[in-house]
Amino acid sequence: MADSAPAPADRPSLAAALALWLVVPVVELYLAWPLPSRPPPAAFALEFLTFAGCGWAQWRFARGHALGSPLLPALLVAMPRVLGLGPSGVMGLLVYLAGVGVLAWGLLRASQRLRLPVVALVWLAPVLLCADRVHRAGEGNGADRGVGGGPVLADVLLWPLRASPAPPPPRDVGPPVVVISIDTLRADDAARMPSLQRLAERGAYWPRAMSTSSWTMPSLATLQTGLQAPGHGAGCLAGVHCQGIAPGTPRLAAELSGRGYATAAFVKNTWLVRETGFADGFQVFEPIEQAPFDLLLDAKPPLLVDLQTTRAEHVVDSALAWLERTPHDSFYLWVHLLDPHMPYLGAADPQYQVVLGHDLRNQRPWSPAMQAELRDAYRTEVAQMDAQIERLLDALEARGVLDEGIVVLTADHGEEFWDHGDVEHGHSHHGEVVDVPLVVVAPGVAAGARSTLASLVDVAPTIRAAVGLPHDGFDLRQPLPPDRVATAWGAVFRQGWCSARVGRRRLIAADCDPTRALVYDLVADPHEQLGERPDLSDPLLDAIDGLEGPTVRDAEIGTSAALEALGYVDG
Repeated sequence: MADSAPAPADRPSLAAALALWLVVPVVELYLAWPLPSRPPPAAFALEFLTFAGCGWAQWRFARGHALGSPLLPALLVAMPRVLGLGPSGVMGLLVYLAGVGVLAWGLLRASQRLRLPVVALVWLAPVLLCADRVHRAGEGNGADRGVGGGPVLADVLLWPLRASPAPPPPRDVGPPVVVISIDTLRADDAARMPSLQRLAERGAYWPRAMSTSSWTMPSLATLQTGLQAPGHGAGCLAGVHCQGIAPGTPRLAAELSGRGYATAAFVKNTWLVRETGFADGFQVFEPIEQAPFDLLLDAKPPLLVDLQTTRAEHVVDSALAWLERTPHDSFYLWVHLLDPHMPYLGAADPQYQVVLGHDLRNQRPWSPAMQAELRDAYRTEVAQMDAQIERLLDALEARGVLDEGIVVLTADHGEEFWDHGDVEHGHSHHGEVVDVPLVVVAPGVAAGARSTLASLVDVAPTIRAAVGLPHDGFDLRQPLPPDRVATAWGAVFRQGWCSARVGRRRLIAADCDPTRALVYDLVADPHEQLGERPDLSDPLLDAIDGLEGPTVRDAEIGTSAALEALGYVDG
């Protein structure tokens, strides 16, 4: 039988076929090489082998067929980047193969004269978008100038042609910095965590520091900026208009990155994404998102994510892998763990593995026995997460970070289990919600519990001071004044509420209204059940006077759908 393959003159050589496929890994290697956050050599090797294998398969098996066209590799690489579907690689190629057949067939039917310019245009898109993507992954170290502009692309594409290439970041610019924040961790449960006790034996420990809000986004914005809500601009305001950190807000990661630090964040909470401004300054940023953020906001529970990937084990695995491959002695690592937040995926009882806040409030009455079971499920989550934190601390100790670096462990807020009639968080400003554990380990810091009042607003100034950056606010390595007043603003459900605390006293004001304020004696009434009206001369009233949230901006990142997806409000 006659061979139906085209004549040798019509068939490209194997080298030419491979070259078409290998353009993309070569370009990605070229673009990523100067960046401190570039993937390890094994990742590049896998990508080269994958694309070379595809090129050989096309050359060997697609002769005389539309799939043998040189347009195919171009389309398979360009289309997902145009659509924002993610990087190349084995899984990416499987996705690409599903979506380009019709387009490839249409282009093949174009006249011969149009094929060359079409191929050139198709290749241009992935090259530019790849440069954009690589720069986004490597932003920091003086490159925080945004993504997508001409100067940025020119700076990335032409780096080998500079007369004086920028030297790699120095490895001794400052001590390593690690911040471990835990979502929804009550201070009383934190006190029983071996990982916290391990750090408290090395550094300063505040059993009940104060958060700056009763929910995640504004409190963690404070943690990363050292600013209160009006300064960083993050929160949910009237009409559940939600917005992230305001553009231009100074961020700890960007400041450390500009100083020469390697920066990485492994964070698992729906609000901690690029769209809310938390990625700025991090060269490596691994958030929870598994789908475009606008789709995630419109989701009904369960979220459009694999919740198992939010488990502390997976987050710590990612952080440990990054630690192993970073050559820097000066690095800033932020790890945020979600496990104590509902749903309690590690609970033995399946009903608690799916329960969300609106279920607890609305679907059925919860007997005291069931409330106790839910509390036990929460504690199970805390214990399982604690074991993973121990893994991270083991790695940090082996690297000398616990001796020479700065390590912070804290929480964004606590959790209420009907302590004051509500459940979860975002309602009240009582201690079970706004009091958080805080440990700071740093050279020269004496170990032991502190009786003074610390706040999440103190963490960023402390780190700035420790690495030699300008700072405003309290440095937790130094004694705090005994009359220090700490404040908190806002909630998801009661957005205008605020509170202030000094010494043994806490004031909580509904809608920040002094006439609706109650004061609690935290020593005589530790469970805050006996609030009294404050005197008009009470200094805590002065502390909440003028306390307000962020200014509403035009850029809205969420609505009530976002709160519904997180289980805060009903569908």
